[in-house]
Amino acid sequence: MNHALVIARLTWAENVRRKVFYFLFFLTLLFLAGGRVLNVFGMAINSRLLKDFGLSGISLFALLFTFALFLQALSREIEQKTIYPILAKPISRLEYLWGKFLGNMAVLGVFVLVLAVTLELMLFTLVKAWFPMVFSAVLLVYLECGVLGALMLLFSVYLSYPVNLSLTLLIYIIGNLSSAYIKMVIDKGNDPVLRFLVETIKPWFPQFELFHIKNAVVHDYILAPQYLPLAVLYGLFYIILLMQIAGICFKKKEL
Repeated sequence: MNHALVIARLTWAENVRRKVFYFLFFLTLLFLAGGRVLNVFGMAINSRLLKDFGLSGISLFALLFTFALFLQALSREIEQKTIYPILAKPISRLEYLWGKFLGNMAVLGVFVLVLAVTLELMLFTLVKAWFPMVFSAVLLVYLECGVLGALMLLFSVYLSYPVNLSLTLLIYIIGNLSSAYIKMVIDKGNDPVLRFLVETIKPWFPQFELFHIKNAVVHDYILAPQYLPLAVLYGLFYIILLMQIAGICFKKKEL
């Protein structure tokens, strides 16, 4: 585990030097600030609109940040051959992958935490009240990004950058399709082959829709007490599973 933490620190330092992340960060802050600017154009803004606007922006830019961090995290190291001196040391390939994952997630964690605090402060200045569920929604967005990051690391072992991007996006879209919507489409099409494929394959994919509680937060719905802990455990389970599979695949890969 100590080796993984060393790789994580190196990954953190490498990412901090990349200017594109600062650009994304300030772009997101400008997007959040845009929620308050709506007043200038005569659009009366309230806490619900600001929460909706802010959480949508955080989710969108967190996903962009995740793709920027993870898509080439492994392939770039292999192409530039910077991975060989590291793997020549007494460090397992699984530890290396965990180090890359933890380093990237640390950068992403700071990113989403600052944005969540910014949104919470904006809400407080607007209505003089705190909304703790904002942090719950952002936490689940963070876990969703963690699952996507682990998935991209797994695909990076064998797939090129464009294929990795395409396949990850496809799985993300499938994982976000609600069960009600899929049932409606299948029933309307009345295709038994499509029904079999969807009902057989979709449950094996990460169900990203479970990480989305924005509507509940925006409209102040009360979630079941066990929902958040179970969603967190679900996300951690998929992260660990995907990282272990990535470690096995990477161990078998010839470099």
